[in-house]
Amino acid sequence: MALAEGLVDGDALPGLAARIEFNVGNSARRAERWEEALARYTSAIERTGGGFLPARTNQIVTLIALGRLDEALTGTSALVADAPELASSWHQHGIVLAKRGVYGDAIEAFSRALEVDYQSPNSAAYRDRARELLEAPD
Repeated sequence: MALAEGLVDGDALPGLAARIEFNVGNSARRAERWEEALARYTSAIERTGGGFLPARTNQIVTLIALGRLDEALTGTSALVADAPELASSWHQHGIVLAKRGVYGDAIEAFSRALEVDYQSPNSAAYRDRARELLEAPD
């Protein structure tokens, strides 16, 4: 326990400390302890100066689960600006936009995810569903 605490609190191994925070966040997320997961992902991101992209993605997933869509949109907007080559950035951006009812922009985001990686998990299905919702009569 003291070793793990030292690694998390120490500056000697910030990459390892960030990985520990990330892994604890993943465990909390699986257990649906959303606030704890969010705190751990945020800590991992801060420890790496924002460069830990998996932690940023999981932070966004957690914000969505908490219904904090404004924060999630801020996060996905920054993520697609910082990592436009990652299909998951665009996919998460599309999810947030769709949940906000901005279906046209969500379709574009899912399409972009597919341009980056044509096998992007679920992006085609999400894009098609957003298209259905956009075209549905009121």
